[in-house]
Amino acid sequence: IVDGTGEKPFIGSVIIKDGKISELTEKVDFDGENVIDVEGKVIAPGFIDIHTHSDASAINLGGGEAYINQGVTTEIGGNCGISLFPANDTYRDEINNFYSRTVELVPTDKNLKINNFEDYVDESLKNDFSVNVGLLIGHGTLRASVMGFEDRKATDEEMETMKKSLEDELNSGAFGMSLGLIYPPSTYGDLDEFVELGKVLKKHDAILAAHIRNEGPRVFESVEEMIEIGRRSEAHVHVSHLKLMGTSQWGRSDELLKLIDDARSEGVNITADQYPYEASSTGLTALVPSWALSGGNEAMLKNLEERSDRLISDIENELKNRGGADRVLITHSNGTLENINNKTLAEISEILDKNPVDSAIEVLLNSKGEAATCLLYTSPSPRDS
Repeated sequence: IVDGTGEKPFIGSVIIKDGKISELTEKVDFDGENVIDVEGKVIAPGFIDIHTHSDASAINLGGGEAYINQGVTTEIGGNCGISLFPANDTYRDEINNFYSRTVELVPTDKNLKINNFEDYVDESLKNDFSVNVGLLIGHGTLRASVMGFEDRKATDEEMETMKKSLEDELNSGAFGMSLGLIYPPSTYGDLDEFVELGKVLKKHDAILAAHIRNEGPRVFESVEEMIEIGRRSEAHVHVSHLKLMGTSQWGRSDELLKLIDDARSEGVNITADQYPYEASSTGLTALVPSWALSGGNEAMLKNLEERSDRLISDIENELKNRGGADRVLITHSNGTLENINNKTLAEISEILDKNPVDSAIEVLLNSKGEAATCLLYTSPSPRDS
């Protein structure tokens, strides 16, 4: 038995009465109405998956067997600056486009209006979903609901509106806020904006979970930005999926962890998590520079159509940073270009008879920017994994 308290595991029995655990004991010989012999196995509390993007599962699905069968009984959604709400009629369509072109599971009912946490709860309770759900408020969605997808500093009035909206959602039950600093419009926020929102989180003892600005060549300065947010706001800052992406950063993990440990020693409340595999998962728009995404999906498509030298150069550099075309595996294209599914960008380039950058642009244009969830491998190649 692993009881979840951090104490040493022990051999024993779990007693269940009236559908609930009534006792944990080291005694193993029991008579009961139903005795399940699990000798040689481990009994543990349900796992909490702290980083998911399946916010709409509770709305779309009944059951939730995929989670339960993996031992997950609680999931935390709204990560990486992206959440279903807050939303409003002014920016709803653009927010939905933003949401669907990343790695998010979207509501099946396209006409569904979820403006806030209370709307989400009302819709979720219509299904018999067997997993506990906690949600973060995505900073990108929060910002978009107030000022759209403009690449500029928030005005004082917009800042106050964001703070009020965040406070309302925290009062309704949100666990905190997330940053997605490679995804517009979250990436358009600055340190002062994050600190002000962090102060709201601190007031509610809520967490700030962050997909940092860069996980490759600028990973150290990106972590330092998070430390400064924690230092100035005093909120609990949590770095999501901490990694050293790209061969130029390999071997520096001790140095990066020391940066966090030193900040903690100073009194900054900062933590981090890491996943145990060699690929990241995101939308193919992660290759597109943030300036080309300013203004939303239609602006991005226009920039992709124009194929400026600056755009080509920026995508080339990002692709190089991520290991090259043979490290990018397209898992699905949302019903477009079906012959590219489960193929690397290098393989797709051969199919399309184009170079990797033009192939990535072609996939994005064909899918109207909404397609192509991809696995971005660092090492080894997808075919070797």
